Amino acid sequence: MSRLYIAVTGANNGVGFGACQRLLEQLSSEHQTDGNPQFDIPVESKDVPDERPRWSGLTLIMVCRNVQRAEAARGKLLSYLDQILEGRKARGALDEYGQNFRQNLVIGIEKCDFTSVESVVGCARGMRTKYPYLNHLVLNAGAASFVAIDWFKLIVPFILHPIISLTVVSYIIQAIGERTHDGFGYIWQCNVFGPYLFYRELQPLLEAFHSRSDVDCHYPSRVLWTSSLEATHFYRPEDWQLVTTDHSYESSKYQVDLLASQLEIQALRLEEQTNRPAKVRHLIIHPGVASTGIVDSFLHPILVHLMGLSFYLARFLGSPHHPRDPHTAGIAATHTLLTPLENLPNPQRHSKCLKFNEIDNEEKMRLQEKLTEVRWVQVIDPKDPPPPIKFGAQTDCFGNPRVGVTRVKQWKEYEPESRALVDRFEGLYKSLILDHPEKFRDDAGPAADVPVVQKRRSSLGG
Repeated sequence: MSRLYIAVTGANNGVGFGACQRLLEQLSSEHQTDGNPQFDIPVESKDVPDERPRWSGLTLIMVCRNVQRAEAARGKLLSYLDQILEGRKARGALDEYGQNFRQNLVIGIEKCDFTSVESVVGCARGMRTKYPYLNHLVLNAGAASFVAIDWFKLIVPFILHPIISLTVVSYIIQAIGERTHDGFGYIWQCNVFGPYLFYRELQPLLEAFHSRSDVDCHYPSRVLWTSSLEATHFYRPEDWQLVTTDHSYESSKYQVDLLASQLEIQALRLEEQTNRPAKVRHLIIHPGVASTGIVDSFLHPILVHLMGLSFYLARFLGSPHHPRDPHTAGIAATHTLLTPLENLPNPQRHSKCLKFNEIDNEEKMRLQEKLTEVRWVQVIDPKDPPPPIKFGAQTDCFGNPRVGVTRVKQWKEYEPESRALVDRFEGLYKSLILDHPEKFRDDAGPAADVPVVQKRRSSLGG
């Protein structure tokens, strides 16, 4: 049996930590419920493997900016797993599988700062010398330059459309014009280009899984790109480094949508041309709305508590997009990693299409634009190909987790921009890295942290 290697960026807190908790909980059990089918997809039974692969052990790689916090998080993860195993034992379960998993578990830590090209390349190349291959890469780490709340923009929409205002945040004031020491837009490098650079440098490890593993093509390497429900039309192609926009966070997440969608399209196109399964697949996930501490730096603790209570209100009013806690929000990552790809809807396949539910009144029309739910149907010859999709953490009103699907917005309009982004990023990668191999040795260590306006920075993990 092969060993499972999973790298998670920003794994020491927030949704990244919650995803790691769920991975340990699921993989330590023979019954990995997060991997069960959640979508009604018309596939032939022969397309889906009868059994999920068994692994000889797990190496969970926590990729974080702060090693001290990562070590503390590693201790919490191990304690969490031990509590789960003790709980099974207390219930009288003979959990030999879980005990073997615990004995063969390795949690590694890799230091990486996405705002530094040198740090990203040094970390990735260090991993290439340390690990034989990489099954999956979860690109979760990120940042937001949140400064304050625009209370007028919060209160008025909340009165008129409470679910929308509690789900798609447009009332947070963000810093403008920040750059990294590399000279790039801060949020852009941290949330988009840094992760892309990390993926490109780890691509040899991801592709090596096919040649070094005995697992079939139903489980190719997967790169999960973390987006957001707030990925919106604020993005302007002429400001692709997001330096002049006052919505850098939302724009960076929309850029992630465009970039990851195009990478997946190219992977599937190559698969069709070569008649061979793609070695690496790209999926977009988002955590819904969860309490991750991102606003704690500029909100009074009482307001932070009230914000958490408002998530329950949104659930009560019918929103599926408020998992609230990072552990629940982590289901988007665990489901897309653990289930066979045939269980996931894919709008790029020829014989399938996404069709959006009909909405019959004005209020629901407003919800449709921002929070559209989709269902999966089969069509013969779709004239207008559906947009790419992303998988999001959801719950029912009682907090029971599930995974839902939302569309990448304005895809038809921005599809050319998605291709331009891939070309632009690849050109930067070539000019920065490939054309200057002497600058980046395989044994190069990560650079020091880049202290850019730390008082304003809200970290999403790392």
